Amino acid sequence: MYHYCHNQKRRILSALGMLFLCIGQLGLNDKVVYAAMPNGLSGIAAQPEFQALVAKAQVSGPLKVLVTLTNGTASTQLSAVATGPLHGAALAAMQQGVIDKLSGNSFEVLHQYEIVPALAIQADATTLTALGNMAEVASVQEELIMKPTLASSRVVVQGDDAYSAGYTG
Repeated sequence: MYHYCHNQKRRILSALGMLFLCIGQLGLNDKVVYAAMPNGLSGIAAQPEFQALVAKAQVSGPLKVLVTLTNGTASTQLSAVATGPLHGAALAAMQQGVIDKLSGNSFEVLHQYEIVPALAIQADATTLTALGNMAEVASVQEELIMKPTLASSRVVVQGDDAYSAGYTG
């Protein structure tokens, strides 16, 4: 009985850990308040990481980015993923509002998500700067192709325990 309960507890904790990791990666667990910087920038445009992204676009050309949207509170962002108050028309309207504000800039909408308050776009430096100054934009992250860093998921998903319990598929 102890072995079963202990493994069950480990599975639940692992699942919760993965959930919080995913939420953290989406940037949905932090409410960030930015003050105006001496250079006149505010919001995410004031972040050094964002400024580096704009500089990269100036040199390399348009970049594929993930734009996370907000209406101003982190709790709303989290609830949009967990319970979905920003589904359907409300989420589409939020996304369309950002797209409309970008009119006149050089960009391409690659994907409008139906559940997560985000857009995938390809944008030049001018468009990125416009995004960085929008109150509706919580973050802008470059889409990067990354190699997996976990040599084997067997340990994470407790594959050895499952195999020893008779699961094979």
